[in-house]
Amino acid sequence: MDYSKYHSDWRDIIRPAILKRDQYKCKHCGIKHKSRVYKDTTNKYVECDSFMEQWAISTGRKVFTLYLQVAHIDHDKSNNAPNNLMSLCPIHHARFDTEHKKLARISYRAEIQQQSDKRRVKKKIDRGDLISKLQSIIRTHTGTKASLIECEAILNDFLTSFKDHSKS
Repeated sequence: MDYSKYHSDWRDIIRPAILKRDQYKCKHCGIKHKSRVYKDTTNKYVECDSFMEQWAISTGRKVFTLYLQVAHIDHDKSNNAPNNLMSLCPIHHARFDTEHKKLARISYRAEIQQQSDKRRVKKKIDRGDLISKLQSIIRTHTGTKASLIECEAILNDFLTSFKDHSKS
């Protein structure tokens, strides 16, 4: 986990205080912090005593120590007010964050698309500038005025010849 985005007191003061306040239990399902668990067929945690742990291992289940996580209710990692934090097991923390992460992905994709659209518009503007400059160059060197359509055709032929040349 990347703690660089969290307050410097996150691991030593803030997180432990919230776990203690929530009695070291997930606010959603009540599973205990640092309990030995396995996941059942419905993907729920099952707490194990030593006998259950041996049975779970013998039946091929993975038994592990569950560590609770502290979630930001408003998803703002800089807002560490106690009423904005709650203890959750990894499953419920992931479910809690699902909608927020979905919206973040949509927003990120829209931002990338917007940047891509800006680059496309810039390319079109640059092409228009090229055609205008070509028209000016033709007038300077030949003394005749070529239309924008003629200049665009010349530019297309010129660019096509470079593509054809690079293939060979």
